[in-house]
Amino acid sequence: FDFTINSHKKKTIKTPFIKSVQQLKEFYEQNGHFNIPPENSRLYGWLRELKRKFYSTEGLSQEVIEKLAAIGFN
Repeated sequence: FDFTINSHKKKTIKTPFIKSVQQLKEFYEQNGHFNIPPENSRLYGWLRELKRKFYSTEGLSQEVIEKLAAIGFN
């Protein structure tokens, strides 16, 4: 029995993710931090979901981690 979950699926980064990373980068460049206020509901929700995935068993792909690190988000 194979206990690997979704091992046949290759996760690829999609355009909405790239757009969100760009928005996060722009926010950082304007504000000097990544503390997104809840009033910016779309970006706030996206970042909250990203953090949830990071800390869950689902995790983030290496490609996602690299994209975030490239803008200084660690």
